[in-house]
Amino acid sequence: PKRFISIVLIILITIGILPIPPTHNAYAVSDSGISSYNVSLTSTSYDLDHQSEAAKGIIEEEWKWKEATATAWNIGKPSTLDVDKNYLVWLRVKDKEGAWSDPYVKVISTMNDNLAPIAQFIVNPSTQVINKPITITDQSYDPNGDPIAEWKWRVQKPDGSWVDYGGTKPTNIPSLGVGTYTIELTVRDDPQYGTSLWSEPYTQQVTIIPENNKPVARFTIGPNPIIADEPYSLNDTSYDPDGDPLVAREWKVQKPDGTWVTINEWKPTFEEMGLDDDGTYKIQLRVLDDPTKRHPALTPMWSDPYTVAVQVEGKLIVIGDSGKNVYAAGQALLLNAKTEGKAFKVEARMWYPHNEYTTTNITTLSPDSGLTNPPQDVMTWHSRRTKAEGRDIIVIIPLKTPDGTYPVKFTAYKRKADGTVKTAEDTIYVKVKGTIYDYSHSEIIGK
Repeated sequence: PKRFISIVLIILITIGILPIPPTHNAYAVSDSGISSYNVSLTSTSYDLDHQSEAAKGIIEEEWKWKEATATAWNIGKPSTLDVDKNYLVWLRVKDKEGAWSDPYVKVISTMNDNLAPIAQFIVNPSTQVINKPITITDQSYDPNGDPIAEWKWRVQKPDGSWVDYGGTKPTNIPSLGVGTYTIELTVRDDPQYGTSLWSEPYTQQVTIIPENNKPVARFTIGPNPIIADEPYSLNDTSYDPDGDPLVAREWKVQKPDGTWVTINEWKPTFEEMGLDDDGTYKIQLRVLDDPTKRHPALTPMWSDPYTVAVQVEGKLIVIGDSGKNVYAAGQALLLNAKTEGKAFKVEARMWYPHNEYTTTNITTLSPDSGLTNPPQDVMTWHSRRTKAEGRDIIVIIPLKTPDGTYPVKFTAYKRKADGTVKTAEDTIYVKVKGTIYDYSHSEIIGK
């Protein structure tokens, strides 16, 4: 009678550590007689590093075969096998990197006696992250080519206890917790001849590892308050508890008006980044780790946001100026000023304690245009010198002022977010030479 034998031989290869052979299929097909069988052996071996390629990363195969009781191997593949004998088929393969797999041996039987089936399976990956999937590929076979009729799976947990799964593959192992699990399989055949037999148990281990831990974002910034147009220091001390590298940072700043901006580049001053309004700024940092060098299935994670509040004071600059280079005693100073930084007032202090007309030496300059609320960022100012404004008598140089060079100090005032006042100063020098001789005691320049 004609007989058909089909045997699946599957091997894995791992390059660079300990090679495990790739997969191959063996088929023994009966000829028209009963004295021998034609045999077709087809390798489906693959390298995990090149599995998607046409040749699956395999560049060379080495086959051997022999009768089970023979001492010497035959090189190559068998083309025919005699009946009522057991044979061994041997295969190893070489990958593109030049590494050979371990040899893998399978039994082919042409005997009428039933042989026990062989339980075999692959777990992929053998190390997996908790709650992430594994695949279990059953590769059990029967040396006589008989079908597998029954499977029995069970799992030994890290505490040593066993769980029976019956005919169901235990693919839920990653949900059971961290640890090393032993998977056991036995199979039973449905023979054409003889009594049904169970295989020997076949086991493999799978290790479940914890998921990646979040990195921790930390930094310090100073001084506090930060002056918008002055340098500051920023020290990033973020870290990863697993020692993984930090591969990305996300900086955000909440301005005093509540809006958020993303900072792609920290510049030397807050003013250069448009963060020059007075008030409280919230600076937030998140960091991203990369745990894939520990295990490719680990998930990169962002840290929780870390926020630091800091006060920012906008810049305040005043630049004083005089409308003339040289004055005579008794003349009125023509004072001008320019401010940057939302000043609401500018004062000028003369070098003399008072003159013939007042008891003070401090005058308030008038803005060249109406002040807004909040004040304009850039403003110009002047001492009052027209009748409509009300001429400023504080700036009249005392008649008895000796010839010489004298200081005039300008002070600009800015209201900070907390209600306090910030000031900035500038000092200019004016030259006094001689006096006026019109006996009017003073000269007010203007119309």
